[in-house]
Amino acid sequence: MIIISENELIHTDSFSDVIEHHGVKGMKWGQRMKRWGSAYGGMVKRRLRHPMLYDVARRKTRGMTGSPLSAGSRHMEYTNRVIDDMAKANKQYKKDRKDAVGRHSDGDDKLFKKYGHDAFFSKRDKKGGESRQDYRVRKGEAQKKLANAYVGLNTRYKNDINKAKAARAKAFVNAGGKF
Repeated sequence: MIIISENELIHTDSFSDVIEHHGVKGMKWGQRMKRWGSAYGGMVKRRLRHPMLYDVARRKTRGMTGSPLSAGSRHMEYTNRVIDDMAKANKQYKKDRKDAVGRHSDGDDKLFKKYGHDAFFSKRDKKGGESRQDYRVRKGEAQKKLANAYVGLNTRYKNDINKAKAARAKAFVNAGGKF
């Protein structure tokens, strides 16, 4: 063994005064060891925050390791990713649903402003010589226009909600990425 001290090179055959560390067997240089505790702590936190999503994630990942006691940090990190992705998908679904409701409400206001007066609040034009029958026909046609416009609005609303549900279902299937 060669030791350099005070600018002198000293050769010794004794290893007792030298500390050597070879690291963990199989460990790659520059990589930290996975912390089992942090993965488990994250899983417990997510279990409390999202109990239903935790159950779904456990069912999805159960076949990978079997018993939860035999789960390694990689399995727990994957479960955490699945829960996070599902929570993100739920949040996006709620946002999309809120946007669809807002669009429906705005469309409802526009339709009522356009057709509502004629359909519900109009009066017969007696001075113009409008008969009762003509008034009823005019009012009935306005109500039909309003009803037809609502059919289109409600169809768009249902399509928006179904699209949001489909996006959430797709995100649930793809949650967690690759194991």
